[in-house]
Amino acid sequence: MMRFRGILTEEQGASLRENIEASREAMGELGQKILDRRRGMMGLILAQPADKKAIRTAFKELAKMESEIAIMRADMIAAIKPPLSKEQMEKLKQPPRRPQGRPQQTRPQPGGRPSPDRPDRPQRPPSERRSLDDLIKRGDSGGGDRPPRDRVPQRPPREPKPE
Repeated sequence: MMRFRGILTEEQGASLRENIEASREAMGELGQKILDRRRGMMGLILAQPADKKAIRTAFKELAKMESEIAIMRADMIAAIKPPLSKEQMEKLKQPPRRPQGRPQQTRPQPGGRPSPDRPDRPQRPPSERRSLDDLIKRGDSGGGDRPPRDRVPQRPPREPKPE
């Protein structure tokens, strides 16, 4: 109910908090039942052979419980005193400005693949690229003039630092 913070008046906010507190226990119990049901559903999904009828039944029961929570939330919003104005309702209908969950990654992760439309390094045109079959036939690793790793001389071990 964080979305309501900048939209409701002080009086409406107090009313909503009271409504939330009054239904906290019932919503908590229903939320726990939903969580338990979701955990049990993975066993149904992974069971071999798959029991499609049991899966459908479990998902229908889960949907009923989630709809009950939605109805409880709708009742809490309807019970706000004084009632919400048309402007407040329009603001609440707008999608949130920022994600509610985990923020999306904006930078590429180390070891991740570069975006196909913006590669990290210049790419050869397809006509100049060597095929994997050609490299295998020649015994080439495709690394240019570098010798294979197993033929690269190893560095001597480092001396321990004096303390």
